[in-house]
Amino acid sequence: MDSKHRHELEQNDLATFIGHFGEWWAKWGHVTLLSVLLVVAAFTAVRFYNVRVDTARETAWGGLASSTSPEVYRSVAQSNENPVRALAYLRGADLLLQKAAIPAPPAPPAPPAPPKPQEVTAEPGKTVDATESTSQAQPATPTTDTADTADAPVQVALAAQREQDPAIMLDDAKLMYQAIVDDKTAPQIIRLNAKLGLGAIAEAKKQWDQAHTLYQQVTDEAGDVYVQVALNATDRQARIERLKTPVRFAKAPVAPKVILPDMPMAEIETKLDLSNPLPQPAVAP
Repeated sequence: MDSKHRHELEQNDLATFIGHFGEWWAKWGHVTLLSVLLVVAAFTAVRFYNVRVDTARETAWGGLASSTSPEVYRSVAQSNENPVRALAYLRGADLLLQKAAIPAPPAPPAPPAPPKPQEVTAEPGKTVDATESTSQAQPATPTTDTADTADAPVQVALAAQREQDPAIMLDDAKLMYQAIVDDKTAPQIIRLNAKLGLGAIAEAKKQWDQAHTLYQQVTDEAGDVYVQVALNATDRQARIERLKTPVRFAKAPVAPKVILPDMPMAEIETKLDLSNPLPQPAVAP
C-alpha cells in the first residue's frame, strides 16, 4: 500500500513539474537559450584569441632565433611587438657593431682571361677562325617551342652582397640602438644594453665625452637592480681615459757601425786565421 502510494505521489510530482516547466519555458525559454549561446560564443572567442596569441608569439620567437643578418633582425623587429622587437633591434645592432670592428677579408683574385681562339688553316692562302670551324663542324641545336618551357621554374641568381663601409654600419647600428632607447615600452635591461652599444659606437668614433655621458647614464639607471650592467658601464668609463692616450712605441735600435781596418782582405784573413776550421768537440767512445 505504501509503495503504491509513493508511486502515485511521484507521478503527481512529475506531472506538476512538466506542467510548470512548460509555463516557465514559455516565459523564460528564449532568454535562457540566448544566454547559453552567448556563453558558448564567448568561450569559443576567448579560446580562439588565446590560440592565435600563442601562435603569433611562437612565430615571433622562432623568427628571432633563426635570424642571422642585420636585415632579417630589422624585419623581425618591425613586424612584432616587445620584447621581441627590442631584442631583434639589439641583436641586429650588435651584429653590425661586430662587423664594423672586424676588417673585411681581402677580395679574391680575378680569374684568368680565357685563351684567345687559334686560327686554323683550311686551304692554302686562307685562314679560318677556330670558333667558326667548330660551329661548322657541329650540327645546329634544335630550338624548343616557347609553350614547352612556359611551365619551367625561373632560376634567379643572387648577386654577392656588397661589403659596406664600417662608418655606414656604425650609423645603422646607432639607429637600431636609438630605436630601443626611445621605446618606453621596451624592457629596462634591453634599453640599458642599447645605451652600452651607443657608448661603444661613440668610442669607435672617438667621441669620448659622449661615451662618458652614456656610460654614466647606464650606471645611474642600473642602480642596485642590474649590478652587472652597472659594473660593465663603470669599467668602460674608466677605459676611456686609457683610450684617449695614444700608444707610444719605442724607437727601433740603431745597428752598430762596423769599421774595418785599412788593410787588404788577405791580410785580415791571415791575422784572423779564417782558413783553419773551428776545433770539433771530442766525442766519448
